[in-house]
Amino acid sequence: MKGKKLELYRKRFVRLNPSTSTFSPRSKASKLLKCFSQKENESTRRVKRTLTFHYALVDQIKHKKQHKQTKLSEIAVGAILRKYKFRKQTQTELGIYRERVIKSKRKCITCYEVEQIKKFYERSDVSRITTGVRSTVTKGKCKHQKDS
Repeated sequence: MKGKKLELYRKRFVRLNPSTSTFSPRSKASKLLKCFSQKENESTRRVKRTLTFHYALVDQIKHKKQHKQTKLSEIAVGAILRKYKFRKQTQTELGIYRERVIKSKRKCITCYEVEQIKKFYERSDVSRITTGVRSTVTKGKCKHQKDS
């Protein structure tokens, strides 16, 4: 109970203390642009997007620095940049491209292997037959006794 109370009051303190609260990259850009013009046109949208990109990139670098991840390619595909949809812009502007891992196709097992597996599980030293009338399974008009 003490841990929950401690966490509750810690969160309340963080929320009440304005010096420790952090603003999102989008709100930082909006706050900076408030004094310029009230009318939003194409140029202000472009400036706002560039500012938001800047703040998102700075936040992403700080976040990765805290977690001791220093590769530049890992910064370009981080969660903050993904949230604000800046991954492609980061990759083109910084010239950092992270290679995609191509998954190899999963091999299917052949009919021969399926038969070998069935034969293995039906062997008497691997499984035991249960007793009783209701211990049968019918599949595809073939009755098989259940194994335990």
